[in-house]
Amino acid sequence: MSEYLRNVRGDLIVACATLDQKWGIQDACVNAVLLRGLDDFVQASDLASVVTHISGLDSYIEVRLLALRVADELLGAEFMVAGDLMLDGFVAWPLTVDASLKRIVAEWNALHRSPDLSEMVWLSLTPKGRGVAHTVSGSRL
Repeated sequence: MSEYLRNVRGDLIVACATLDQKWGIQDACVNAVLLRGLDDFVQASDLASVVTHISGLDSYIEVRLLALRVADELLGAEFMVAGDLMLDGFVAWPLTVDASLKRIVAEWNALHRSPDLSEMVWLSLTPKGRGVAHTVSGSRL
């Protein structure tokens, strides 16, 4: 987990970590986002939707924190990169993982709700992430 995320609302992160240890929720969310990434770029609203669907969480704060942990894992493991979707395609942010996560957190906090379509950030699979996603896809057959 990135140093920045470790300092964000530690009590709720611990609660999410406890749930994750019990049910493997974060791993399931990571895998689902990787699979979505095989078909298209993944937007922040997709990330929130995956987390809500898999975890069953209904609290905006809990969904946000788990989604941030998922994003942190995807970016930190170099499975995905954060960026913007422009008219000519995906443009990765020229930021470190910590700086990208800090930007995602700041933009999500400014919304005071879950993101809508095309808001905040887009995630794109890296070659490494594509390989992992294909492995996950094959294990689900």
